[in-house]
Order: sequence, then C-alpha cells, then structure tokens
Amino acid sequence: MPPSPSLFRVILVRPQVPENVGAAARSMKAFGFNQLILVNPGFSWERRGAAYKTASGAGEIIERTRIYPTLEESLAECHRVAGFTRRSYAFPRAQGDLAGWAAPLQADAPPRKTALVFGPEDRGLSNAERNLCHHLVRIPTAAETLSLNLAQAVTVVLYELSKTLRFTPASESPAPSSKDAPATQADLERILQNAQEILDSTTFFKPGRREPQVEILRYLIQRLALTSAEYETVMGILQALRQARGGR
Repeated sequence: MPPSPSLFRVILVRPQVPENVGAAARSMKAFGFNQLILVNPGFSWERRGAAYKTASGAGEIIERTRIYPTLEESLAECHRVAGFTRRSYAFPRAQGDLAGWAAPLQADAPPRKTALVFGPEDRGLSNAERNLCHHLVRIPTAAETLSLNLAQAVTVVLYELSKTLRFTPASESPAPSSKDAPATQADLERILQNAQEILDSTTFFKPGRREPQVEILRYLIQRLALTSAEYETVMGILQALRQARGGR
C-alpha cells in the first residue's frame, strides 16, 4: 500500500533565506505534505514574517514548523532518510536519481516515516550530514555548474513523489504491529555507538582509518532495514559481547 504524505518530513538544513522557507511550505501544501522542520536556520525564527508572505496560503505549515539544533536530532524518529543533491559522491551510500528512488516506495510495508533532507542554499549538505542519510538522491540539471534554488528543489521532489505515489490518506495507513515496526534512526545510531565502543577495545579500527571505517559501518547498519524486534536482538547481542569482554 502506498504511504501517506503525513509520513514524510521536509527537513531544511541551515536555510539562509526565510522567503525560501515560505515558498517550500507553499509547495508542500500544494502537494499534500504538512511536516516542515528547520535545522539551525541562518535567520531568527522570531522574524519569520517574510516566510509567511511567500507561503501564500500555507501559513499553517509555517506555524507548525519545528526547529532543531542538529540534523541528527531532527531524524531521531525517522525510519528512512533521503538527502537530495545534484552530485554523485565517491563514498559508500545508496545513490540514484529521483524517479528511481521514489518508485519503490509504492510497495512500502510497513509504512516508514521518511525524512526528505535538503541542504542550505549556498553549499548543500556537509559530509557529516550526508553520512546520516540512507540514500543520496540526485536532482540532475542540464548544466553541471548550476543547482536549483532550495524552494525549487523541494517543489521538484514533492511533485515527483506525488506523481509516482498514489498516496493513501493518513487515516487509512495501517499501523504496523510493534514487532514489525521499523527501527528508527535513533535506534540505528545507538547500534552504531555500541558497536564502536566494543570495537574500540579491539584492533578492528586501523590507525588513521577510524572515521571512514565508522562510516562504512554506519552504512551497513542502515542497509539492514531492521524492525524494532530485530533492533532489540542486535542490542542484546552487543550487550552480550560487551559482558564477554568484561564490560569494556
């Protein structure tokens, strides 16, 4: 069954221009999306009047916008994280174009809370922010040197999703059983943190290679697509390993 638009969160990381936030909210309402999150905006949210002006009828989305200090905190409850870019990157991460990424979501079972992550207007997502994404999705442009305006990029992505997916009203989306519910991003980061602590007491991490090895480990954990029940099992295994090594 296709997911409901209520399962998608549009996350704007360090947006610099309030008018872009308002224009993004306008596109969200046009395509049926309603959850907008800002991460460490580059302007005072107390002075968001300009965002209301360009929202043009989507003021309620601006009013309900949530603010987080970091991307990691904004993703804690999400099950799938897609970061949008115009470039390809040479590091381990699922990558593909927008249409190819959106199509498989039609058969989403169980439904997953999905974060749609967009970087700031001037430089896009940082390496650390891209590493938190399960998928990197390209928005190709004709000129390699040009990228879309932030609000334009949001509009393109939401249009593609609404065109590709036959959305189900939120009230019709079946709630998964607790054992089948997907593990959240926070769950996956807890697995990574515990695995790092255990591996730090071994010779697994090579001198000068710890950071890239951690990112490969993060990617492998993301690809598992664990359920909540499987998360509990993995955490139990890690706890047993910790105890076997004398609690180190």
